[in-house]
Amino acid sequence: MSNVINRVTKEFKKSVNTPDFSEVDWIINPILPKCEQKYWKIDGNSVLEMTDEEKDIAYPTKTEIEINMAEMVMIRVERDALLRETDWTQVNDSPLKDNVEILAYRQSLRDLTEDAKDEITPTDKTKEGPTKIIWPVKPEV
Repeated sequence: MSNVINRVTKEFKKSVNTPDFSEVDWIINPILPKCEQKYWKIDGNSVLEMTDEEKDIAYPTKTEIEINMAEMVMIRVERDALLRETDWTQVNDSPLKDNVEILAYRQSLRDLTEDAKDEITPTDKTKEGPTKIIWPVKPEV
């Protein structure tokens, strides 16, 4: 009887019949780190503890998530202000209503918050928030 851990799911089983578990999918009798199972990572035939950086990425704190949510709110506030600056171009009697550049600019602003969600995430420690956003350039009107 042996202990096994699945290489992909990190499922751990104690006292199992080893021939029932393929070494391709399972590590037999692994030496386990002295940490919570959620912090285990598989490296070849070893089970290691994640580094502090890996833990931060895999399990962000509530504060980090709240900061990122606040950054998204700041982006939306700025985006909404920029949209308001060109709202007048979209009224029925505006000569710029069908201006392709204005329409593209406004669409880029609306898409910005969706694009920003990919840029600012709780697990991405390399981004610096809204300063990393590439704002569309307002066309001359």
